[in-house]
Parts: sequence; C-alpha cells; structure tokens
Amino acid sequence: MPRRLLKLLLSTSFAIAAFGQHSKVFGVNVGGTPMEKYGYFDVNKPEKYVFSYARAVGSKTEFGVGVTTPTQAMADNGLVVPTAFFIDCKNQRVSFNLMQELPAEHVEKWSLETMAYQAKLFCHLHKKFFKHSNW
Repeated sequence: MPRRLLKLLLSTSFAIAAFGQHSKVFGVNVGGTPMEKYGYFDVNKPEKYVFSYARAVGSKTEFGVGVTTPTQAMADNGLVVPTAFFIDCKNQRVSFNLMQELPAEHVEKWSLETMAYQAKLFCHLHKKFFKHSNW
C-alpha cells in the first residue's frame, strides 16, 4: 500500500477516534464524496465502530482497514491505537493486529471471533453502501 494512502488511513482513524465519539452519523465522507477505494464508515449499531479503509491497488476485493472501537488500547501519550487488518472480502481471508482491551480468559478465541465479526461487518457494509457485486 503506498505511503500516502497508509498515512491517510491512519490519520483518518486518529481524527475519527478523537472527534467521532459524539457522532450519531453513519456514512462515508472523504473530501465530501463517498469513494469505493478509500474512506470511512462510522457505525453506531449494532455496536460503535469506525472503519477507515483503503482498497489495495489493482484489486476490488482487498482492503487495508483501521478499526476504532470504545475498547481500543491507549498509547502512553493518550492516543487511541486502532486495530488494523488486511482483508480479502471475496475469500474472507484476514490478517490482523488486534489493539483492543482483551478479556482475561479465552483470549485467542475471543480475538479470532472479534476479528472475524469486524471483517464480515466491514465487507457487508461496503457492499451494501456502494451496491456492488465484487464479492
């Protein structure tokens, strides 16, 4: 992923984390125009999630995604650290770096279930919002 898109993805995640806690809006807005290739979803139901995403160059089904939730880990300087994952929505393959507060018991099972749920939710939202049939 080019540095420019990665920088946009991370900066959008941090900005949304800082200012998005009071938002009640669902939508995509980067530069005022919804884009299939990059942007963010601010989701309030069924749970609070902010998905910042950028589509991989040359693919319609692979995305780099930063996720911010109310249970995100905090850095020493007080910034929220988003969870990051790379997903192929067509094949449902996910690589991730989970940065959420974890329960003491069954950490591995909880982590896998959480990431599977968030990845499926992202793919569903993207497909529904943009009304495409890429997967």
